[in-house]
Formats: sequence, C-alpha cells, structure tokens
Amino acid sequence: MLLTQLLTPDWLIKRYLLDLDQFDTNGQLTGVPTGQNGQPFPDAMYQEQVRASTDRAEKQYDLIVKDLIQVTGERQSDTNWQTNDFVSFTLDKRPVRRLTRVQVQVGNFPPTDVPLDWWEIVDGDLGQVRLMPGVQSWAVSASGNIVMLMLQRQYQPGIWRFDYTAGFDGIEGMSTTYALGTYTKPALVGFLQATPSTAPASSQSFTATFVGADKLGKPATDVLTWAAGDADPKTGTVDFWTVSSATFAATAGTPMFTVESMPTYPLDASILDLVGNWATFGISDIAGDLLGGSGIASWSRSQDGTSTNVNTTSSPENHGFSAKQKQQRLRIKELDEAIKRRYSMPGIGAF
Repeated sequence: MLLTQLLTPDWLIKRYLLDLDQFDTNGQLTGVPTGQNGQPFPDAMYQEQVRASTDRAEKQYDLIVKDLIQVTGERQSDTNWQTNDFVSFTLDKRPVRRLTRVQVQVGNFPPTDVPLDWWEIVDGDLGQVRLMPGVQSWAVSASGNIVMLMLQRQYQPGIWRFDYTAGFDGIEGMSTTYALGTYTKPALVGFLQATPSTAPASSQSFTATFVGADKLGKPATDVLTWAAGDADPKTGTVDFWTVSSATFAATAGTPMFTVESMPTYPLDASILDLVGNWATFGISDIAGDLLGGSGIASWSRSQDGTSTNVNTTSSPENHGFSAKQKQQRLRIKELDEAIKRRYSMPGIGAF
C-alpha cells in the first residue's frame, strides 16, 4: 500500500498541524486548519506535500519509502576484492527484505539458479547480501565454467542477477472503523485484525472478507467469522501487500468493525516523523501568510473614537509560523542524523 495513501490529511493534521487556525466563521472548532473565510484547506494541499516529502526522503537517503517493490533481474558484478568475503554484494534498492531468486550467467551459457538457502541478508537496511554455501546442491551447467569462475575469482561484469523485495509496507498500529458494506482499496496492509462493536445475536453471524495480494504478489483472500455471542478480535492468516477490497457483512444487526493493520515491515518511526515535518512546511507557509496578511507586521483601525492596534510576528521575510518552522528544522536535523547512521554506509576514500 502506497505510503501516500496511508498518510491522509487527517493523519497530518492530528500530528503536526493542531496549532493552525481550526475555527470556522462562527467560532466553532472544526478540527481542520482553515484559510480565509473559515474554509478548510483542500485535501489536495496535504496530499501534494506528502507526495513531495516521501519522494524527497527516497532520493535523499536512497531508500524505498513509499511501498514494497519487487525488483527483478538486477545485475551485479563479481570483483576480486570480494574473494576473502566469499561473494558479497550491496544491492541497489534498500532496505532489502527477502531474496526471491538469484542467478548467475557466464557469457552465452544459460543462466543457473543459485540455491536461496546459500544466501544470507547480512544487513537489509544497507542492502548487503552474502553467499554462504550450504548443504543444498547447486546444479551448474555441464561445462563447469561457473564453478571454475568461482574458484578463479576473475572479474566478470554483470554476471549475477537478483530478484528481491525491498521497501516498507505500512505504518505500525493504524486502525480504521468500518460500517457494513464493501470498501474499494482501503488503506490496509500486513496481517489484519478485526473487532466487531457487538457480538452476533443467537443464530446470527458476522463476516469480514479481505481480497488482495500477499507479499509475494500472489492473489489472496482472508475471511474472518464471528458466531453468536463472539465479539473477540480475529486475526487473519494472510500477510497482505495490498488489499483491493474489504467487505463487512452481518446476517442481522448493524455492527461496526475496527480493523488494525499490522504491517510486516513498518516504516521506521524516524523516517515517518521526518516526512510529517517536511510535509507541514508548505501548509504552514500559506497559513502563516494569512495571519494578519502577507508581510504585514502591524495594522490599526479607528472609528468613532474607538481604535484597534494589532501587532503580529509577520514581516517581509517572516510569517506567523516562522518560529514554529525554526524549531522543526532543529528537529529535522536530529532525525536526519539518526536516519543516516542507520541506513547509510560510511564513506571510504583511498589516497
């Protein structure tokens, strides 16, 4: 499930934008930041900022942040300096979750599959994998050229091909409440736990049906059932990559269902916090200009002997939320350092 679908405007508002103006023209708390005339900011404003922030995170840290992806046929070269470390590689897409196929091909010979149990993911966050021969036999081509290649350790460009899964698959602990009916493309991933608001009456039952694809991309269906008197949480057996539809049904009654997503590879909390902070800048820039007007530091009004003076923190170079953004930049600097320590390899220079 795309991260941009999980990070909804409501998610961003409740965590990072509670200090923005949230009152309508009648002074009632609306729960959403509002612009001029008490009108809520459009959802497109939040969505665009989330898309831009997740894209920036992927580029800045060379990570797959938005979703799990299936990489097919990535080529890697065999180099002499790897001799003392068996065969090790740093794959291009990170973090690496699982290898699904590894092949080696020399020249025009047919590609040969290397047993997956020979491979170890040394550090998925850094994309490091290593060949560690095991008990399973490796059926090589009759010519034996591949085995000779392994022994001679000659440099061969692009002879290794990797298929693997990389990225994150959701946000830990997200829950959503659903009424009876069918929902298309709900923001659900991983193992799903559903809880009805009430138990079925005698001779009645409830069902929750989820249809989508599992982590290997194969079609999958999970059905949870509650019999009379049962309102306990039920956990599915499918590890969903994405859910295309969710259907909630009852033979009688109108229960609500709370569904919690339990992703297998939840997004790192530091990356999530960074994306949230980045996404608020464009919104608070607009909201800050609306406090007293763009670039207006003070204004006064007099009428019939009554005068009003208003001073704001705005100026030609600052707006009403500039101080907030300054604190956010300090927070972002700390998050940036933590993320680089975990997901970036130290640079090495040779002189």
